[in-house]
Amino acid sequence: MKAILTLFAIPALAWTTTAQEGPQGPAAEMQKLGVMLGHWSGSGTASPAPDTEAMNWTATTHVERIVGGHAVRETVHVEFPVPGFPPVDFVNLLAWNREAGRYTSMSVSNMSAGTSTEAFWLDANTLVINQSDFVEGQPVIERTITRYSGDKYAFTVERAQGTGPFHKYIQGSFERTQPPEGAKTIEASIGASKLAPALNKMSKMLGSWKVQGKMSPGPGVPEMSFTGTETILPALGGGAFEARILGDANESGFVYEGVWYMCWNDRDGAYDTFLVSNMGEVGHSQGRLADNEFIVADGLTQMGTPVANRMVLRLGENGIESVIGHAMHGSKEPMKVFEAKYERLK
Repeated sequence: MKAILTLFAIPALAWTTTAQEGPQGPAAEMQKLGVMLGHWSGSGTASPAPDTEAMNWTATTHVERIVGGHAVRETVHVEFPVPGFPPVDFVNLLAWNREAGRYTSMSVSNMSAGTSTEAFWLDANTLVINQSDFVEGQPVIERTITRYSGDKYAFTVERAQGTGPFHKYIQGSFERTQPPEGAKTIEASIGASKLAPALNKMSKMLGSWKVQGKMSPGPGVPEMSFTGTETILPALGGGAFEARILGDANESGFVYEGVWYMCWNDRDGAYDTFLVSNMGEVGHSQGRLADNEFIVADGLTQMGTPVANRMVLRLGENGIESVIGHAMHGSKEPMKVFEAKYERLK
């Protein structure tokens, strides 16, 4: 299921969907991702172009289930033994997209725009991810093959830019290890992050917020009230925002949990946002800042029905003030589906 309202309207989805369907456990397809879990250390080489000398790298990764097992998060730190070459940090989210009936891989880093693409398990131990991009004015295609074998795995990224030849862009191998005691994690250093220029414009969003409002996600569905908290922090060296949404328990005792990341997409001139939740939502959307309003507009499928959404978040002197959303379901008339006030907690 893709998020009905995406990003800031997410907390309300849990109450409405739960009332209609009841919460669903993780999809059976998520069991395959168990081979990925754990802490890993590895090394390999990277060749930016076919005619360039390969650079060595070392890396650590930590893979864990999040949002009640509905998604897996891989946190990666890569270092290069080259003076002045900065480390690369990124987060990968892998989840089963019930609405689309496929695995979705989403990635955000401190070096570039985020990505969202389909992932394939060829068998119990072989993961393939294909994606395309646009780099230096030319189309780029990549294929990543990862093969797991017990406490080890190896991967290869093959790449071609424009009409150039395919080459092994990145390759390496990892072994499952124990996290070193006292190791510095990305989460432990987020307070010292220096925001990327585009994210600095959105810095008023940072902090913890009490959210209270009402929503009606579709024609004929009664309006419902909701409350919850949303905590937004800098991550990945200031190259992204990371947020956790935690709903207050509804009448059935269900507590909604969502995690989203936001980064700047320079090519599209927009902010990319990637979300997973314990309702099985898997979503990617884009938003743009216009004066003091952040606008997210996208089209998606909700329970088989095409839906066009527009969410408008208003920023004031103290940060987020309010969010209002409208949607068009199928051929129905446009309707207000969401309205909420935000109050800063800290």
